[in-house]
Formats: sequence, C-alpha cells, structure tokens
Amino acid sequence: MKLASWRSSSFLLLGALGVGGCVTYAPRPLDLNQSVEARAQRRLDDPALLEFLVKQQAAHPAGSTWSFEQLALAAFHFHPDLAAARASWQAEESAERTAGERPNPTLAVTPERVANPGAATPWSLGLSLDFPLETAGKRDLRVEAAKARSEAARLRLGTTVWEVRSRVRKAWLDLVDARQKARFLDRQRETLEQVQKTLAARLAAGGATSTEISTARINLTRNLVQAGDAQAAAEEARVRLAAAVALSPHNFPPLEQLALDTAPASDLATPEARRRALTARADLLAAVADLAAADAAFRLELARQYPDVHLGPGYQYDQGANKWSVGFGFDLPLFNRNEGAIGEARAKREAAAQTALALQERITGELDTALAAVHGARVRLDQVAGLKTSHETRLTALKAQFESGATEALDLLNARSEMATDALLIGEAETRLRRAQGDLEDVLQLPTGFDPAPPVLPPAAAPAPNATPVTAPGTAAAPEPGSFHSF
Repeated sequence: MKLASWRSSSFLLLGALGVGGCVTYAPRPLDLNQSVEARAQRRLDDPALLEFLVKQQAAHPAGSTWSFEQLALAAFHFHPDLAAARASWQAEESAERTAGERPNPTLAVTPERVANPGAATPWSLGLSLDFPLETAGKRDLRVEAAKARSEAARLRLGTTVWEVRSRVRKAWLDLVDARQKARFLDRQRETLEQVQKTLAARLAAGGATSTEISTARINLTRNLVQAGDAQAAAEEARVRLAAAVALSPHNFPPLEQLALDTAPASDLATPEARRRALTARADLLAAVADLAAADAAFRLELARQYPDVHLGPGYQYDQGANKWSVGFGFDLPLFNRNEGAIGEARAKREAAAQTALALQERITGELDTALAAVHGARVRLDQVAGLKTSHETRLTALKAQFESGATEALDLLNARSEMATDALLIGEAETRLRRAQGDLEDVLQLPTGFDPAPPVLPPAAAPAPNATPVTAPGTAAAPEPGSFHSF
C-alpha cells in the first residue's frame, strides 16, 4: 500500500508540473470584412486622432485646412504599415526572452515488475533527472543575437515611418501642383477669351486675319484641355493622398485650402547632415544590427564545438532497497565538430557586412542625385523668375504705351497672357524644387527644419569574451526618442 500510495503521489506531482503554469490558446481569427468596415469609418475628425496630434504638439487643424505635417501625423496614426512594423518589433522583443531561457531538465520515470516468483515485492520504481548545462557562453550569445535582431526591427519601424511620410508628401505636392496649375490656367483663360473677342471684333472690321483667329482659338482650346487635365490630376492626387493617410476617399475632406508648410530648408544639405545619412540612417543602422546578430550567431556556432554537459541524478526503489545514483554525460564529437554550421554562419556574417556596405553606397548615390536635383530645380526657378521679371518690365512699358495711345489693347492682352504663362511656369518650378527637397529629406531622413546635430548615443554593450570584432560602416547608434523613428 505504501508503494502504491507513493506511486499515486508521484504521478499527481508529475501531472501538476506538466499542466501548471501553461499558457492557454486564445484564437484570434482575422475578419477581412471587419477591417474593410473599420477603414470606411476612419475620419480626420476622429477624437483619438485629434488627441494624438495634441500629444505630438501639432497645431489643431482649422476646419478643412490640413497641413502636410498634420496629414503625415494622421498617416502615422492610421496606417497599418506602422502597426505591422511595430508588431514585428514586438515579436523580436519577445524572442529575447526565448533566447535567455535555460533548458528545462528532463524527468524519466521507469517502473518495473519482477516476473520471477518469490520476490519480496514484484515492483520496482526508478526516477532519473537530466540537467543540461550549457557551456562556452552559448546562452549569452543567443541573447546577444536576439537583442541585435530586436534592435534591427525597431530601426526598421523608423524606416517605415519615413516611407509613410514620403508617400503623403508626394501625393500632397501632386495635389498642390495640380490645383495651382488649374488656378493659373483659369486666369490665363480669361485673358485668352478677351484676346479671341478682340480679334473677332477686328476681323469684323477687317483688321485681323482668319489665321490669327484660328491661332487664338487653338490657344484657348489648349488652355481648356490643360485645365481639364489639371482638375483630373487634382482629384487623382486627392484620392492618392487619402490612400497615403489610410482613409477612404469618401471620408477625406476636399481640402479646398492647402497650407503650404513644405517650404525647403537650406540647412538640409550640410556636411553634418550628409555624415548622418551615411552613418546613422535608420535602415543603415538596421543593417549594422543585422551584422551584429550575424556575428553573434557565428560565435554561437563556434561555441557549439564544445559539448554541453548533462548531469543526471537518479533514484531507484528496487524490491525494498533505496538506490541513489549520479550520472554525468556529454556529446562525443566523433562525426563532426559543427564545421558545416560554422561555415554557414561565417558566410552569413560576410553577407550581412556586404549588405550594409552596399546600402551605404546606394545612399551615397541617392544623396548625390538628390543634391543635383535640388541644384537643378533652384537654377530652373531662378531662370523662370528672371523671365517673369523681363515680362513684367515689358508689361509695364506696354501699359504706359497703351495709356498714351502708342499701342493697341491686343498687345497688352498678349503680354498679360505671357505673364499668366510665367506664373504657371514659376508654380511648376516651385513644386519641382519642393519635390527635390522632399527627395533629399527622404535620403537624409531628416524632416524639414530638423536640427541635423548628431544624436546622443546610448552606452554600447560590453563585448563578449573572445568576441570576434565586427567591422561595420559607421559607429552611430539608433536615433534618439522624439525623432520620427519613435512612432
């Protein structure tokens, strides 16, 4: 009875150890119809969004007048790309705990029954434990690799923030450009209609030719077609802007008034900003973190050359006798010394290093291209502004001549038409400069007006003993909280 009672208690204890503390499964099915309905309900007057704007110290939008920065913050609040990147970061953070867990011991229960007759008791019971003891710092190396992967995921969240912001700005500038073009074309149409009426009157009086009338009609028709294209482009840009903010176009305000807060900042093209882009951009730092993870994984495979130790204390109740034992064991490296995994990890570390260097080279090319585009856009704007100044001088002279009777009204109208064309060209040149500055902002990953001073670097983690040195491009750490990487 004592043995049976002891066996029952043992099995109850084993059951409690196996079941107690287990995490239960909670299903979370994905309802695509619900997500569609949720997107259809998003609005820019959402109280949660307005509260988010207050937390980000953004000005409260006045009516339907939303600035670019406010819409960018709305995209940060609504867009699922950020939620997905944040979830990936949280998953990698959870992996840090997994990497730091120590292996559980194994309990073996071996009940036996003696079949020979005459035994004092036919039953015997054996219990043995296997405690694996990791050697060569394997657990620390797993934790180091997991932390590096978590840091890479955090930095990629910052890259996603810039991608969302960039899409909003491009659609925003397309909308500004199209509406501005439509407005200038409307002004030009008024002048072209007056030109056509004047020529029609002169034709009736015999002072104009049908060719002049035909040319005026063609110019007016071209203006109407361009205005229609501009209106269509404006509506397309508005829908694209709504998509960039993750809103339905039906719930997106018309934005009749556009607050142009995307004026270029000249301090973006500083040497310090260039150095930061080539050493501290979020995606580049993520690549460096990937390299750190690959290096830790390589050192982990090196450590696995050394076998782990297994301690196995045991107990056996054998026909009334209590027997205790202590076992000791380890793997015998007879067939391999982990050479394959070591070679694979070494190759992955080299691939991670080359990926980081290739990204740095691509950023260099993008930066040079963006700077050249900004320079070209400024030259173009100066040229158009100079042309406008020349035409303004000519228009002033024609006005004086018209008032003195030295020229005709048609000459004055043609000059005004040229001025309307100049306004259209200047608007296009300004938008081109804003786009070029926006592309430069994306390459630098510095918002307009942002202080390009280097961030405060967090203390570096102490290297593991006998760690293989990592050569990586740049030494800057993650961007400080408060920048666009913190969303």
